[in-house]
Amino acid sequence: MMALMRILEMEISMKNRNRKGTGIIAPAAALLICLAGVQAVMGAEGRKGANVIVTQAGSVQKGELVGVRPESLVILADSSVLTFATADIESVRIVNKVPKILAGWVGSFVGAIAGIGVAKAFNVRADDLGDAIGKGALFLGGGAIVGAVAGVLLADKMAPDELIVFKNKSNGEIGENLERLRKRARVHDYR
Repeated sequence: MMALMRILEMEISMKNRNRKGTGIIAPAAALLICLAGVQAVMGAEGRKGANVIVTQAGSVQKGELVGVRPESLVILADSSVLTFATADIESVRIVNKVPKILAGWVGSFVGAIAGIGVAKAFNVRADDLGDAIGKGALFLGGGAIVGAVAGVLLADKMAPDELIVFKNKSNGEIGENLERLRKRARVHDYR
């Protein structure tokens, strides 16, 4: 994008000096405008904010963190936009979730490797092809199944939730907390 802007500047300066340019002002300008439009549209479309749990005195609200303002948080909860003043917030919990399907696949791969290791450790030998297939399925498949179950059960432990406390904090600490949350919001420069 910066290179296209530099080319446009050079072309315009050549035209202003009554020199012959290369004739790429129009295509470069069109491409620059298209890229700027794509960047504007893609700004927040593909991004999703962190899932958060906001705790205030006596109430708890779950939702997606949309944006952070200097004095408030904006979340999307059940198709409605809610704004929380930072002075009223006790804590914000960022819910980190590892997809269980991903954890299951990783666990099954690790379990299959472990099954092969167990078979090697016990020096398992096969007499014929049928015996090899049966023992291979037992150790490889058994290891994969045990690993997949372990991966799914441990998925929540892989990325623990992050608790950010606002209550009884100084303005500097609250500013640091807001900056941490801003990085996890759907729109980083929300106004």
